Amino acid sequence: MSVLAFSHLAAWSFGSLPHSAANDAARIEAAARGTAVAMVATAIAPAGPSGAIASNAGLGVSGAASTSSLPTTIDIAWLPDTVQVWEERLVAAGARWRVDPALLAIVMLVESGGNPAARSPAGAVGLMQVMPATAGDIARLRGLAALSSRQLVDPETNIEFGAWYLARQLASFGSADDPDWQRSVELAAVAYNGGPGSAASWQRGGYVPAEARRYRVWVGGMWSERALPTSPTYARWLDAGGAYLVDRARSVLDPANGGTTLASG
Repeated sequence: MSVLAFSHLAAWSFGSLPHSAANDAARIEAAARGTAVAMVATAIAPAGPSGAIASNAGLGVSGAASTSSLPTTIDIAWLPDTVQVWEERLVAAGARWRVDPALLAIVMLVESGGNPAARSPAGAVGLMQVMPATAGDIARLRGLAALSSRQLVDPETNIEFGAWYLARQLASFGSADDPDWQRSVELAAVAYNGGPGSAASWQRGGYVPAEARRYRVWVGGMWSERALPTSPTYARWLDAGGAYLVDRARSVLDPANGGTTLASG
């Protein structure tokens, strides 16, 4: 999550780019750093299309919407148990911030595989891989006290902050005339992973970091296949390294290893 949150699957650095591309990447990162908080702040007054929730399964942020239009379950047949076990918390966060819980589940899957102890080399933590700096910005914008590292790792808090941030990206980049919100989801995914600057650059046909492009493919593909009995995109993600995330999550949650979530879920 955020411009500095590179996932466990990423193998990308600006140093590997041609000089001109590296300069573009540096400019985008700098722009994203400077504009992320401003874009999130303006999205607090929802910028999403009016009525988008009722017509698009709750993906937008609309002042006219109600939580009654949102799904109350996550019906994804191929979703692993390590993510499905968080259904109640995902549904609650989705209702609170008016985001389809299926999309929250897909983002959680790609970010951590459902592992509450996940920590990226860049410092992103928890189920939704929230960057501490981004969490600090969100807390200030919401008038909340600063979070400790331990609080940020807490599953409920981590899901809450991830859902809030994703809702803001959908509000900023969603479009009412987007069938099934496919492009809106892909833009929000780019913003969630690479920062709002990356999503804005993609809209203009500009440079987007490779990891954010991959992230768009994973999240967008799984979103489009969420109603199918199997997901080819999920299968490819597993083969590309996602299986490690899911296996690690299962190990952390396994009661035999001191976990309790899978047993109680």
